[in-house]
Amino acid sequence: MKRNGFTYIEVLLTLAILAILFVPTMQLFSHAMEATRASRDLMTAVSLARWEMERVKNIGVSTQRLKEVGNIVWPPETEDPIKLNGRAWRTYRTLKEGTEPLEVTVEVKAEKEIKAMVRLVTLITDTSWGQQVTQ
Repeated sequence: MKRNGFTYIEVLLTLAILAILFVPTMQLFSHAMEATRASRDLMTAVSLARWEMERVKNIGVSTQRLKEVGNIVWPPETEDPIKLNGRAWRTYRTLKEGTEPLEVTVEVKAEKEIKAMVRLVTLITDTSWGQQVTQ
């Protein structure tokens, strides 16, 4: 008599092979999710750094006024950090003493991180757009 179907051993072997192939596939998904999270964090940090750098360049104050204000942490340490994309962030603006033009550095750190995720540096100089050049 001829039987149609699979034996118990064939089914077990098929399940074992599927289980062996399943583990690397799950690791692939895990790595992809980690890469997506890291990319999202980097994009958030870059956006915050650009935002702070634009604030420095567009507030329209002299380098002397920037020096008077000094280094700034935003939000201040006395306040809660800004929450974006599931993490807490702070921007750190520092001025390098004795540089002409004035060197301004903006760093962005996620909360509980020691190293800055992003660091931007620019040079700021006083300009007189309202004065006409005469010869």
